[in-house]
Amino acid sequence: MSQPDFLVIGAQKAGTTWLDKMFKSHPSIWTPAVKELQFFNEKFLRDVFPWTQQHRVNHAISAVRYAVTGDTDCQWDKIKQAAHIADSNEVTYEWYEAIFDYAEKGMTKGEMTPEYSLLDYEHVKEIQYRYPKLKIIFVMRDPIQRALSGIKMRLLQKGFNDSSSQQEIDNFVLKCSEDWDVIERSNYKKIISIWSSIFGDDNFLTLLSDELKDDPVSQLKVIGDFLNVDEHGFSANPSERVHVGKSFNISKEVIQQIEKTQKANLEWYLDFKSRRNVEG
Repeated sequence: MSQPDFLVIGAQKAGTTWLDKMFKSHPSIWTPAVKELQFFNEKFLRDVFPWTQQHRVNHAISAVRYAVTGDTDCQWDKIKQAAHIADSNEVTYEWYEAIFDYAEKGMTKGEMTPEYSLLDYEHVKEIQYRYPKLKIIFVMRDPIQRALSGIKMRLLQKGFNDSSSQQEIDNFVLKCSEDWDVIERSNYKKIISIWSSIFGDDNFLTLLSDELKDDPVSQLKVIGDFLNVDEHGFSANPSERVHVGKSFNISKEVIQQIEKTQKANLEWYLDFKSRRNVEG
């Protein structure tokens, strides 16, 4: 069976959908028809992520719908992929690796699931043991903005809309701001420490969402060099925005509470950016 050559491990709401679009436009890069396979987090943290199977089914249905009604002729290969991914009641390495068999020979294969950033040291160590040559990509975004964007996604998932009261929205956001999930997704210091120490600095690439947005062409060159693919092969428009989320009004006092829960993450992030700028 085949194996992945790279993983994008997040962060959630930091640009992974844009990255997937760029990858799918490159003739030498292959990613699955269904974004976010949710494999390793289900394997290692099933109790924390009980929704992974339904997530795959929902996204597989969307992939099939697009394969049938998209801009090109019916894409039977994508339909077969989606069916295999949705048929995942028993998630095993064999099931996972069979997904990459759909890639053409010689292509650089990978997938992206932001939840992988939440894995512990021993989980990442097992991944490295299974796939020792794996390359890891991690995208960071301002921790407060990332948390807000993630919480707004939750608001939509829970059915909040324009008719929801400000008090209902603020109460929900306050509760979310203290969730382990929300805080740890922005704990970049821990995430980078675990993954880079296990896979090595040469196989770990850190990107900043601001740089992807402000200078996407140069960032695609960095990504191309990291994956050993032609930087000029990305055919999608890198300046086109994806996933512009719905805007919710959140009270200033609630945002200040998010700033408190993200204080340590923000301090580390700003220091990282400062050192990165100095190093060029």
